[in-house]
Parts: sequence; C-alpha cells; structure tokens
Amino acid sequence: MEKLKFKLGVSSDLRNEVLLMQESQLRFIIRLCDPLHEKKGSAIHEIRRSFKKCRSLLRLIRDSMGYAMYYRENTQMRDMHRLLSHARDADVFYSMWKALPATFNGLEAQSWYRTTLDAASAQRQAERDQLISAEVPERIRRGTRQ
Repeated sequence: MEKLKFKLGVSSDLRNEVLLMQESQLRFIIRLCDPLHEKKGSAIHEIRRSFKKCRSLLRLIRDSMGYAMYYRENTQMRDMHRLLSHARDADVFYSMWKALPATFNGLEAQSWYRTTLDAASAQRQAERDQLISAEVPERIRRGTRQ
C-alpha cells in the first residue's frame, strides 16, 4: 500500500496549499476504506495515520478558520480516527505475541503461548468483524466527504 506524502505546491498561499494537502489526505482515506472490508490491518493503520496528519494540517490554519469550525472539524476527525482504535490495538497485540518466539527460543513449544496467540488472533478477527458490522468504513467515508 502506497503512502501519501505531504508536498507543498508552488503557490504563495500557504492556507490554500494546506487545504489542498488536506483534501488529498481525505481522498486517500476514502480509498483506504475498501481494504477495511477485506480486513487488512495495514489499511487500519494508514487511515489512523492519515487522520492524524489531517488534524496536524488543521492546526496550521486554525487561526484563519475560526475556533468553531476548527473545533468541529478536529472533533469529527478525532472521532472517526477513534472508530479504528480497538482494531488497531488488537493488531498490535497479535503482532507482538507472534514476534516473541524470535526473541525467546522454545516459546512456541509452550502450551500457554499457543493459547495466548490463538486468543489474540481470535480477538483480532472479532475486532475486524466488528468494524464491518458497525459499518465503520461507510461512516468514515461519509465523515470525510463532509
């Protein structure tokens, strides 16, 4: 999955350039909603990162936006970003457990390790299923289009 990078154009209007970057980040987020249906963890991470980038861009132009508009936009992006928190946490927890045998020899042979890894995998799957059943991709699409 290709990451979207920040790049200022040649315009002398910084506010306009920031808004263009913001728009490209939001379009990127909308495109990443399709891989959420495929339950791809990298899409979850990239959407969260992109929302963080959008919020940082907002902070650059908040004085020109006015407090009420800044607060509304920032809150909406924060809330959409949080919709993915549990799934991201489950991905990180599973990845951590899966990587442990590389550091600790013989860990995979331990029954408690296998049980914990299986539980982490089940939790990861449940969180990804929850994203779809709660229509999170659609909620994110609607929110970013606003």
